[in-house]
Amino acid sequence: MGGPGEGTCLMSDYKVPACERTGAGVAAFYQWHGASCRAKAGGEVAQPDKRAREHGHALAAAGMVPGERVLAECFGDEEGEMWLGKTVAGFEGGSCVERYTGLQATEYKVAFHDGDYKVAVQWYEQLVEGGSSERREFKMGKPQIGVINITALRAYGFHVDVFSVGPPLRPGARSTDWRLPLSTEAEALTWYR
Repeated sequence: MGGPGEGTCLMSDYKVPACERTGAGVAAFYQWHGASCRAKAGGEVAQPDKRAREHGHALAAAGMVPGERVLAECFGDEEGEMWLGKTVAGFEGGSCVERYTGLQATEYKVAFHDGDYKVAVQWYEQLVEGGSSERREFKMGKPQIGVINITALRAYGFHVDVFSVGPPLRPGARSTDWRLPLSTEAEALTWYR
């Protein structure tokens, strides 16, 4: 904390006149702590991964084509929980998806298990939180193509609103900004590990 209040702190015994939550036990009631409901032992430990894998495989089985929007869980990203992308032709026959067969291995810096699917994706960067509480904004910068494991996919084939088209960032390209409905992101987060 900086500024005039630097070095001060709000204690749990701070009294607010006419507060309904006063008396014994209030400090414990308002004391902050971190907790997780995720299982740490037993059969439930692997369930979030199993659930995410099954969801991704169901999306792939339904048929995926180049040019559709995706939201993928971004593991270890300190700035966000999801990445916005678009499927692109990256495999034989112009497909955006390819089934992986064989022993567990790492390709494209991504781990794959037998039966997983590889998905070719062009990523977009998130600009800022949107001005309204209903949207988040994304900007297409320099195209960044990557391959993900279908198990990281949380949403596929949803609508985004174009709200501005800017000057070219490089010859033959243009900058486009999208608004992603928070309802789409909220649905995707229900599949988050």
